Amino acid sequence: MEDVYLLYSCNEHKEYSSMRLITATADTNTLYAVIGNNIFEGSTEYDGESNHNGFIRFREDYRQDSINFDKLDYGFVNTPVIEKLFEYISLSEYEDAYSWLAMEDNEFTKLMSDITISDEELEDEYGEEI
Repeated sequence: MEDVYLLYSCNEHKEYSSMRLITATADTNTLYAVIGNNIFEGSTEYDGESNHNGFIRFREDYRQDSINFDKLDYGFVNTPVIEKLFEYISLSEYEDAYSWLAMEDNEFTKLMSDITISDEELEDEYGEEI
C-alpha cells in the first residue's frame, strides 16, 4: 500500500473547518519541500518559528530524519489509508464495479440490457412500490 500525504493550511487549533488543501503527494521529498517553502514564506510555523528561523529548525529535523508533523503550526498533514482494489479480501464486493468500469462500451451495454429489475428490487425500505 502506498502512503499518501495531504498537507493542509489551518488555524492554530487545527480545526477541520479551517483546513484548506495545499498539496497531495505520495512523495515525502515533495511534501517536505512544500512544507519548507510555506515555513520560509511565513504561512506555516515549525516548532513555534516561521520564516528563516522556522526553516532552519525544519531543516535540522529533516537532516536528522526526525520530522515531526506535530511541530507544525498553521499546517496539518493527514496520511489517509488508501486501499487498492483486490489488496484485501474485504474489497471483493467492488470487483464487479471495477470490471464494469474497465469493460468496453459494447460489452457494458449488452450487460446492462441483460439485467432485469425484479419487483422486489422496486420496493423501498417500507415495502411500498417505488
